[in-house]
Amino acid sequence: MIDIQKRVLSKKFVKMYYKIFDDFVLNTCLESGAWIAGGFARKTALIYNRIDNNYNSYETKPLESMINYFYKESGDVDIFIKSDEMLNSICNKIGLHSPDGKTFSNVIQNDDSNFRRVFISPFALNVHSYDSILHYQNLRSFPIQIVNKFMFKTIKDCFKSFDIRNCMYAISKENDQYILHYDKRALELDKLKKVDINHNNSPYLGNRLYKYLSSKGLTIKESERNQNILREYYFKIVSNSWPEIYNLRDVKLFSKCSMQNISKVIKMSANDLSIFIGKYTEITFKRKANLSGYGFYLTAHENDWALNKINNTWG
Repeated sequence: MIDIQKRVLSKKFVKMYYKIFDDFVLNTCLESGAWIAGGFARKTALIYNRIDNNYNSYETKPLESMINYFYKESGDVDIFIKSDEMLNSICNKIGLHSPDGKTFSNVIQNDDSNFRRVFISPFALNVHSYDSILHYQNLRSFPIQIVNKFMFKTIKDCFKSFDIRNCMYAISKENDQYILHYDKRALELDKLKKVDINHNNSPYLGNRLYKYLSSKGLTIKESERNQNILREYYFKIVSNSWPEIYNLRDVKLFSKCSMQNISKVIKMSANDLSIFIGKYTEITFKRKANLSGYGFYLTAHENDWALNKINNTWG
């Protein structure tokens, strides 16, 4: 169950980060009824609630504590919208035009627009502002992704789509105030530095777990529910049981990379690994001494990834 809490971000806090919140594109989106959700909203919530590791610096060096999210973690701002009509309205306001007036699959900049870069990715319209007032080291703008593949009527519906509960943070703008929305359990998990899985409906669950567990100082919450969700995810990876909307190009390579990543941060049981026997191979190298007695050379060997993992992990 999702229990959404709301807090108005203080004017003092917003003023500290005005170089981000006053960005023209970001503000236009929020004032049009869209909202920010995911990583940037989570980072904001952790700093505001003094959970972030760098929270002590946000009063003395306000920008640095947030800029690291963009500069060191390669983060972005994900904007979620309700409809194609909202997307059209936002793009018209920020100076973008789409030839077909609907999908924005081919974006053309109007002559009076002022962007560093605009491009389409599989799930979003990506914008970097030239006129961003953010200037920090080599960072002259920050990436904004207007998600146009998945649309939601409410923030709660948006949260339900997230496969990790720790992502359930959002920021909206109402009556000139910035409102922080978050799932109560998400904040509790982040205080404990634990990750909890919401569902396995997305093929990107494995890569997202790798991201959160390898670079954010978190560990997965040990529970039978999480184990069952992961096991179902493994079977979905093997059978490629994903909705067409994800349109994965090289399914086998994607699946292999996903499992390699997840196995680096989660200790998979021998039974779980056995699901992948015969599915993926990997190249390993062995060092052999030269017959002359001087130096050595490497020999390449193709191995079954799952069997190799079972032998190395479980003996």
